[in-house]
Amino acid sequence: MQLIKKYGFTLVEILVAVAIMGLLTIIVIPSLSKARSSARAKICVKNLLQMEAAKEMAAMYYGWPNNAGYGRVPSWRDKCDSFMKGEKRPVCPSGYEYFYNSLETASTCQSGFEGHVIYSDPE
Repeated sequence: MQLIKKYGFTLVEILVAVAIMGLLTIIVIPSLSKARSSARAKICVKNLLQMEAAKEMAAMYYGWPNNAGYGRVPSWRDKCDSFMKGEKRPVCPSGYEYFYNSLETASTCQSGFEGHVIYSDPE
């Protein structure tokens, strides 16, 4: 009696492989979602730090707050933007808007998510 060699996979083997791939997908997708939101928060903080640096450079250049024009000039925030790369305010990766606050207060993001607000050093 001669044995016949079969080539290919059985239906059970294919179903087991598909089930394993499905389980791995279920495990990986939440991790990717967390990584994406973490990356967005880090980009947002980086943008806020750049805005703070632009605000400080504008303050030194224009002599704020010692200059009496600070606060009365409605476009002082626009003048801060001129110290940003491309002379425009960065865009939040979550689709929200950034705000320059006063010189004593850190800039903020409209989203209000944790990690989207920076604080000045207490020194």
